[in-house]
Amino acid sequence: MIKLDRVNKYFNRFKRNQIHVINKTSLEFGNTGLVAILGNSGSR
Repeated sequence: MIKLDRVNKYFNRFKRNQIHVINKTSLEFGNTGLVAILGNSGSR
């Protein structure tokens, strides 16, 4: 099992143009199966 708890991701952290792209996101994946997370490159 894979578990992510309250994950945050920033670009340009601690700079004037900081972007908070993932905010306190939690995910849990079971022991079997296949998971894919897709999105546009550079999307906000």
